[in-house]
Amino acid sequence: DRPSLFRSREDERPAFWTVALGSPPEVYGERVTFREDQAFRRWDPMRSKLGAALAKGYAGPLPASGEYWLYLGAASGTTASHVADLVGRSGAVFALEKSLRPFARLLRLADRYPNLLPVLGDARAPQTYLALVPPVDGLYVDVAQPDQLPIAMENARWFLRRNGVVL
Repeated sequence: DRPSLFRSREDERPAFWTVALGSPPEVYGERVTFREDQAFRRWDPMRSKLGAALAKGYAGPLPASGEYWLYLGAASGTTASHVADLVGRSGAVFALEKSLRPFARLLRLADRYPNLLPVLGDARAPQTYLALVPPVDGLYVDVAQPDQLPIAMENARWFLRRNGVVL
């Protein structure tokens, strides 16, 4: 598979781009550029914690082509759509959200992203979505809760494969 994350420099700062998997590519008003037969989406570090981490020099593991990821706290799918770009057509992102309003927007986004699979549920109760999420290679935790570490650990216990990654 081709790489799906690219780095460039803009105004003396690093900028990151993902190869757009969804169609049409624009998800949240991000910049889009086209080269040959592909669309590239700029990952806005002001709209995504993972995008901000990359802009600040994060060099740890990232979702990769063909992997399955469970995304806790997907909201309307801004970062989840970039994770879906990273795992590509052969991977999947199980995007968990518990609030109905952002979940409705996530559903609309999933219509355009074939590998973004919305799950309505509470990250504190992983056994309630066990039938919907298979074992995953990575767990992305984007829940703003004081008990986010126990939430992450419990979800990792239920879903994360051996040697899986937690972000």
